[in-house]
Amino acid sequence: MAEEAVQAFNHALAVLRELDSALQHVGPADIGEVVRTIQACCNTIEEVRRRVAVVATDAGVWAAEGYRTAAAWIARCSNIPKYTARQVCQQAEDLAAMPEARTAALEGRLDQTRIRRLTACRRTAPSDYTPDVDASFVELAPDLASFMRATWRWLEAARPAPEAAPAASSRMSVVPAPDGGRLAELRLQADDAAIVDAALGQHIGRLLKARRDGDLSLQELDLDAIRAQALVDLCDGDLRRGSGNRRAPDRHRIALTMQVDDHGNIVPVGHMPAASTCDAELFRLVIGAKGEVLDIGRTSRTWTQPQAAAIIRRDRCCRFPRCDAPPAQCDIHHCQPWENGGPTAITNGALLCRWHHTFVHQHGWRVELDAHQQAHIYKPDGTEHVLDQPATRCATKAA
Repeated sequence: MAEEAVQAFNHALAVLRELDSALQHVGPADIGEVVRTIQACCNTIEEVRRRVAVVATDAGVWAAEGYRTAAAWIARCSNIPKYTARQVCQQAEDLAAMPEARTAALEGRLDQTRIRRLTACRRTAPSDYTPDVDASFVELAPDLASFMRATWRWLEAARPAPEAAPAASSRMSVVPAPDGGRLAELRLQADDAAIVDAALGQHIGRLLKARRDGDLSLQELDLDAIRAQALVDLCDGDLRRGSGNRRAPDRHRIALTMQVDDHGNIVPVGHMPAASTCDAELFRLVIGAKGEVLDIGRTSRTWTQPQAAAIIRRDRCCRFPRCDAPPAQCDIHHCQPWENGGPTAITNGALLCRWHHTFVHQHGWRVELDAHQQAHIYKPDGTEHVLDQPATRCATKAA
């Protein structure tokens, strides 16, 4: 069946490509009908793409190929911007609960403008957007002016009333989430909001620039996720500043819960995050010309201050392509994992910001240093992650 579907789509594509010659024989009296028919074909094709998105999501094709979302997979396969792919997936999800609109879209009667307006209506008040409302809007669709007026009135009536004035002081409530995370609600006074916006703005700008420059680890993050990541970066930076503002390799402390199993053995509950294994204790030492500790061997994960200083001087910033996070926001990553025999040595360490350090461990990427201690980043499939654009200012200095 899959092969037959591909053949059918290829045949339809071939027919469309042959229409150019047919247009040469269309008279002025028929050109309007041709334009309407072409628009209907475009509308149908858009709906078919939305249905493909549903099939891909249900089948988990995107996950099997290593993508974090169906939108990312569609963007890659279609070579379209990710925000366009996200819109396709969102519309597919909305239209699944809008039978009249979905049928009209497949028949070519609803273009993108009308689809966006209808899905906006449903998202504004899902419980009020009944099948009867959906059918009435679809019926008005041929008259664009009447359709836009009706949907505008509906949106105005469906929007919630303005919230009450904020409390006298800023407030934040945090509750545990089922997945072990936290759900937070934050309300800030104007003065407090200005401080928070100023603090987050620089970090958000850096992350957005890295995403535009091709940082694959950030491609699936929307603005809300980037804003949250910027907040985490600020908190992480505060934890890094100990007495005298010196970098403390053991600044992150992880609570590991232990319990006694059925055989009387003490075992951990849960697992130790992979990124945390880049720091631990000290045993064997390799001393440099000035007596500084350069290699602490296999019995320790902890990077000494002389090692950290040498790596920072060499790398200057995060070694992940398109990331220029400064050393104050970076960890030192064991290129060959410590738990797999990697030494705690300068030739096995590279600066990675907290975000990319976690990303590399969680998604199976690798960082390798060549003979000149230049970093090479490899994807889970073994191919090197190489960008066509010029290196960042920070990476140029590091070279």
